[in-house]
Amino acid sequence: MDLESRQEATIKKVYLFTREGDLLWSRKTGGYINSVALSSDGLYLAVGSEDGKVYLLNREGRLLWSFDSGDAVRSVAISRNGSYVATGSANNYVYLLDSEGKTVWGKKDRKPDQQREHESECLLCRCRWVKLQCLSF
Repeated sequence: MDLESRQEATIKKVYLFTREGDLLWSRKTGGYINSVALSSDGLYLAVGSEDGKVYLLNREGRLLWSFDSGDAVRSVAISRNGSYVATGSANNYVYLLDSEGKTVWGKKDRKPDQQREHESECLLCRCRWVKLQCLSF
């Protein structure tokens, strides 16, 4: 494998390391990685990719589910225990997904340059240029 092929394969992967820097696992995705979020209990990792998908992995790197947002995923956020994942895509959609990757709700921001809040029972997030900030879970 030439250098360019190795770089291409490497960039489309997510890696999890120990605090000491030892590689625990790596997982290939369908596109470049734009955003990652680790649940505070360390059990789940949400990954947002240029291929338009959100991937939820467990701490062993096993794929639990993927969700197709329809456009490049720019930001992901995850609840403390991994029960919910919020995602913002380049098509200005914000989604709240449950622990099985099913859509709880999806909203399209009409004007991405205006700050807007989306609420549910478990999540309050602000979307500005499809960057999510989770304020409470």
